Amino acid sequence: MKNIKCLNYGELVSPKRAVKILSPNEIPVHPMVYTSDYNQEFVEEVSESMSESLRKDINEIERVLGIKLNMEISEKGIIYKGNELVFEDVDSYVGSKGQSIEVQYVSSNIALDKRKGFETKLQLDGSHPMPIKRLKEYSFDPDSKDLEIPVWYVHNHLDNGLPLELYFRNFAIMFNNLGVKKL
Repeated sequence: MKNIKCLNYGELVSPKRAVKILSPNEIPVHPMVYTSDYNQEFVEEVSESMSESLRKDINEIERVLGIKLNMEISEKGIIYKGNELVFEDVDSYVGSKGQSIEVQYVSSNIALDKRKGFETKLQLDGSHPMPIKRLKEYSFDPDSKDLEIPVWYVHNHLDNGLPLELYFRNFAIMFNNLGVKKL
């Protein structure tokens, strides 16, 4: 099998764009991870990786953008501007006979769904910070002119602030990266 490279945090941040930190609907999921069988045990493993992933991601965001986010990350949650997002309050589950995953908090959610008609693909508009060669590695058909790259569906993902957006972002990154490591 071909050596698949995990996503790295820095390639998912772009100082040149208006929205500099990529959201889950812009973060590629490798097709082999996307088409694998989803199970609750794996989803829980991803959830358990959030503290470490968030620390690494925030360090990289601050480095690339030259800013300080002033967030406090613990094993239990994120504190930002006096508000706390408790990881335990974010629900993640596998549905539809292992064909979908949903991560939700209050009215916000992200989802990955393999059922026909529910798939979400990356819309390339030339502003994605990953080089096209790298994006091809995450396409179902890297030789096609129109790359088909699976990504997460997002709904109201900005309604509950930056901590939740970063949680969703890191769930998407770690779902892919832990999945790649298991292939």
